[in-house]
Amino acid sequence: MCRSGVLDATAADTTTDETDGVVTVTCKNVAGSDCRIGGSPGVDLKTSLGDTFSVDRNGEQAVPQILKEGETASFSITFPVNNSGGSGVRLTDMVVMPPNETEPFTLTWPAGTLAVTDGEERRAHVAYDVLRMGRGGHR
Repeated sequence: MCRSGVLDATAADTTTDETDGVVTVTCKNVAGSDCRIGGSPGVDLKTSLGDTFSVDRNGEQAVPQILKEGETASFSITFPVNNSGGSGVRLTDMVVMPPNETEPFTLTWPAGTLAVTDGEERRAHVAYDVLRMGRGGHR
């Protein structure tokens, strides 16, 4: 299994439109050997007010795969962009629990604020399309 201690994780704002924001979390295998990754990561978001909420899972199943040393896998968090002109909800960190793991890691939230939902049910969710991206490109 790919454990937290052998994954070098980064988060990047990969938003491409004004409605739905996207943060991509990329994990590089730095174990020195291959590891197996599969299942769905868990993500909790922390706000500037100290609140924490779990990101909804979208129901997609990740395909288990072998992550060779130096290769990366990624997943995306989709969220409603705050384009209301208001302050929105400012996120500070995200706590990521890799699949089949008990040790989470914390990454700084790289994107803007979330829209405040006023009864509207547009929440952040994780897209579990774990992708092998090959060597390089990330630290």
